[in-house]
Amino acid sequence: MLKLTSQEKEVLTLVGEYKTSKEIAQLMKLSPRTIQSYLDNIYFKLDVKGSGARHKAFAVAVEHSMLD
Repeated sequence: MLKLTSQEKEVLTLVGEYKTSKEIAQLMKLSPRTIQSYLDNIYFKLDVKGSGARHKAFAVAVEHSMLD
């Protein structure tokens, strides 16, 4: 499992707060496409695929104490 960047951790923390990609983009002052790129990288790093990947990724990160 690869290490998450600080931006990826921030995105994943906001996912855990049930924020949409659009809301995350607004909060981080980034484009929705940039947020999707972060999410794609997170999914790859955590080996998460399929339906509900956003919340699966959050659960994996919490389980492995990656958001500390």
